[in-house]
Amino acid sequence: LLGRPSPAALGHPLDQLTARELDVVALLAEGRSNREISRELYISLKTVKSHVSHVLTKLDVTSRTQVALLVQRARWTEAETSPAHRSKDR
Repeated sequence: LLGRPSPAALGHPLDQLTARELDVVALLAEGRSNREISRELYISLKTVKSHVSHVLTKLDVTSRTQVALLVQRARWTEAETSPAHRSKDR
């Protein structure tokens, strides 16, 4: 398996997250605390902490702020490449 590209190399880093991790990331990017995420998603605080830890590891970042920046960049890139945006440029 040497030389095999990482999942992040194959697409956007957020693509390697599970659906539930993406739920957590969306709330994290809004500035929600672990307790608020726990209440919103009806999961334990320990589970939120586990998801956040996995997200940080998978995205190779060290802070929630870095995760939020990745999400904002992804949204910006998606908006810039959407068909609706491209048709406005013509």
